[in-house]
Amino acid sequence: MGRGDRAAFLSLLIGEPWAWAQHNCWQFAAAVQRELFGREPPHVGVPTGFSRCWVIEEFAGHAARAAAPDCASQACAEIAAKDDQDCRSYGAQPGTDAYVQCRATRASAVCEADQSALAEDPSCLKRFQGIASRKGDLLLLLENRQIKTYRSDREACRRDPNGERCVVFRLDALYPSQNSLLIEGILATAGHYEFISRKTGSIVQMSNATRPVQSPNGRYLVSIDRSDECSRPYDASIWSTDSDPPTQQLKYTAKRYENWNIFTWVGDELINFKVIVSDHDGSFEQEAQATRSAEGWKLVWGKRTQPR
Repeated sequence: MGRGDRAAFLSLLIGEPWAWAQHNCWQFAAAVQRELFGREPPHVGVPTGFSRCWVIEEFAGHAARAAAPDCASQACAEIAAKDDQDCRSYGAQPGTDAYVQCRATRASAVCEADQSALAEDPSCLKRFQGIASRKGDLLLLLENRQIKTYRSDREACRRDPNGERCVVFRLDALYPSQNSLLIEGILATAGHYEFISRKTGSIVQMSNATRPVQSPNGRYLVSIDRSDECSRPYDASIWSTDSDPPTQQLKYTAKRYENWNIFTWVGDELINFKVIVSDHDGSFEQEAQATRSAEGWKLVWGKRTQPR
């Protein structure tokens, strides 16, 4: 379109009355982009009546708002810098065991649930702007600009928390060193975590009985299941994060009733556990270790610590 044609086109728009459904601000911007620059912006449908709240929510939750490529990296870098600063303030210096253990305990940025427990707290989405947003459904921005949508039916959960239609997905944590997110799926019959890579979109399902804990250098994740509501996929499991998606390297399923607790990581190749056991000898606590060698991970039982 030539300069004269552009002037004629724009002059026709001057003085046009604003109308919510037919001549709103977005339709004006879209017309200018289409006619002057040959771009076709996405259609945005509006509700019948004007709603300021709808406009605010539409802007805040729109996928295009999360399309700034540097926001996610910046958020991860800010979290890592804050963790480094905090660990140094405790007297731990880089390269020491104390520093490594401190960073391991702070290696995931956790999202608390809101008061309804049907979504993450809004402050969490502000921290992860450019990574995740919510407009009813949870939207995740992957590195390839794809949008991963997790659809929930929170109204069904409010009506009947135990109903079959009650399904909720909420953002639970960010793992900066793996560039991955942890999504909790809450269903009426069962629940699970999804560990999703922002780089590839790959997903690994884990138990949501406890949040996965990563090793000091981030090479492994350990997950335990203490749920008594459903059959357990495992009691203890270890994944390697050297691959995308993570590879399960150990899966332990008990033949008796056991509840595992992660006591501490020692480097990347040893995990100390405390296990509550119930069998024909009664109930007691017992120590256990997971150790890694060239042959892989191995569970080794230790001494009984006390009866219960």
